[in-house]
Amino acid sequence: MASFTYHGHSAVELLLNGKRLWIDPFLSGNPLATVSADKVAADAIIITHGHADHFGDAIPIAQRTGAVVVANYEITSYCARHGVEKIEPANVGGSILIDGVSVTFTPAWHSSSLEVKGESLYMGLAAGVVIRGEGKSIYHMGDTALFSDIRLIVERLGPFDVAFVPTGDRFTMGLESSLTAARWINPRLTVPIHHSTFPIIEKNAEDFVRRLARLGTNGRVVASGETIEF
Repeated sequence: MASFTYHGHSAVELLLNGKRLWIDPFLSGNPLATVSADKVAADAIIITHGHADHFGDAIPIAQRTGAVVVANYEITSYCARHGVEKIEPANVGGSILIDGVSVTFTPAWHSSSLEVKGESLYMGLAAGVVIRGEGKSIYHMGDTALFSDIRLIVERLGPFDVAFVPTGDRFTMGLESSLTAARWINPRLTVPIHHSTFPIIEKNAEDFVRRLARLGTNGRVVASGETIEF
């Protein structure tokens, strides 16, 4: 049975095809995280973009576990320069097969950089990601604004069992845009992410799910550390 565990903010741990895959493993400094980076297991680490609240603990987790880092060329190159032995570089529109799990990067409207010694280092294009395996399909939108080609992503890569949709506003979609995106995607389960972590982003997940229900779309607020089978 496939499952996911939400770890607050945008961090998601997938168990798929017998592999443990992490998306945006921001644990250290994440006030919602219930696990520490030095305790988790990982076979692959998938990074949507270079901001610290998504890039997170990718390097120490990969170094300790031997997990492969899957991300754009700039991010994987940075990881390789900092001691990560296994990398799989890709870019928006491309797919990689890892132990029977397909990883496809999709467009996302967002910036991508990492603060290094007081300067912003460009980390390539921001992306969403579609992960498929074990007969399941998951769409993690990363950080993004609303854009019309979400419908093309659904047409080409859907339908989706689970979609992780950012709702916290300011840096990503806010409530109204997130509702539109969720309606276009129409997965079996919609999970709000990138909300409530810090005071600067909105705590609107409960409202998001209530309004989704009125639109006939299934949503669920998942607590940090909670595991859902699908």
